Amino acid sequence: MTGTLHPHNLPDAPSLALPLSEAVIQRSAYLLCIESPKLTISQSICFLVLVLGRIVNALLPLTLGALITTFDIPCITTFPAFGASLSPYIITYVRFRFLASSGGLAAIRDAFWISLMQYSDRSMTFNHILALSLSWHTKRKTGELLRTLNRISTINRVGELIEFTVIPVLMDVCSEALWLES
Repeated sequence: MTGTLHPHNLPDAPSLALPLSEAVIQRSAYLLCIESPKLTISQSICFLVLVLGRIVNALLPLTLGALITTFDIPCITTFPAFGASLSPYIITYVRFRFLASSGGLAAIRDAFWISLMQYSDRSMTFNHILALSLSWHTKRKTGELLRTLNRISTINRVGELIEFTVIPVLMDVCSEALWLES
């Protein structure tokens, strides 16, 4: 039984957690854009637009419910500031629908996010090319460089996906849980 592998006799596998965490920390410096105040402001605006989008998503069903209530029972005013007229309810609902659509807040966020993506793409690409050895440049392994550049853009896309898809869903779930609990 000396030739068989037993779980207690297995060689230690290299831990992926440490290199992965180091890579995330290293790449997040490019995504956070701390060096440029303009990019930091742009990123803050993206975050504020994200929070505003979550608020609009929470108010949209309430506005629709108020609009339906005013159609159903014309004498009842769900929002006293709007009065008994239907037009403020309709205008508010249409504005919220526009903001929640892809042409509203998402377009504003994308307009500010483009500069951040371009900065991180340029800085990571430039740093990688400078770190290559002279022998690499003389041998011209362009396929390897293109693969690395593809990875860099993938890192940026994953960061964008997490920031603008996963985090909003988690924010929605938490707000709904708090709303249902109260």
